[in-house]
Amino acid sequence: MQSKVALLFEFTLTYEQALAYRKLTGHTVRKSYWKDLIVQVYIDLDIECR
Repeated sequence: MQSKVALLFEFTLTYEQALAYRKLTGHTVRKSYWKDLIVQVYIDLDIECR
């Protein structure tokens, strides 16, 4: 028997998060060029049940 499972989640990448990441990698990001990103992740799984 197979079962379908879908996982969906969403999160926002803010300027502050981008800035922190860029600092870690030795780069900069300009606030005037930044627009928060909304990331949607959808995972479709087929699971075999025994």
